[in-house]
Amino acid sequence: SPREVFQCIVNHGSHDLTDEIEPGGVFWGRARIGYDSGLTELRDGTEVNVRRATQSAHYDIPGETRTSHTELVIAQEAYILSQCNHPHIEKIIGVTMIDDRIAIVSPELPSGCRNSWQLLPILDPARRRKMSIQIADAIAYLHSKDIVRTKSNCLCS
Repeated sequence: SPREVFQCIVNHGSHDLTDEIEPGGVFWGRARIGYDSGLTELRDGTEVNVRRATQSAHYDIPGETRTSHTELVIAQEAYILSQCNHPHIEKIIGVTMIDDRIAIVSPELPSGCRNSWQLLPILDPARRRKMSIQIADAIAYLHSKDIVRTKSNCLCS
């Protein structure tokens, strides 16, 4: 079940922020394929991003609550990101459950954007080079940790 997967993530080192976030206080923005993304504050006033799986295709296991493939991907991402410490890899503060779905909680990004790599084609050559070096540095770090990623969580400023 999603709660069992969540507990497994917490047991492996991710910080449980369930008591720090008011689920009804999340301002959900534009959804992406497979993910909802929103903004909220922790009880201490820290602004954070929240990302969770959308309700999508589920694996049906007899006698068990359904767990979506996207939730399993979110769980894997939370675990991997919690193990990383690099300036160009997204930091996570912890995880929470919102509407019975696992959510990753990360700091609000003041100087970078999670999808800034999409701007590469329209940037001037010097900025494009700087951003490409940051992405390559982050990917080299992941590979040094024996982490192979098919998606990008590199932060560029």
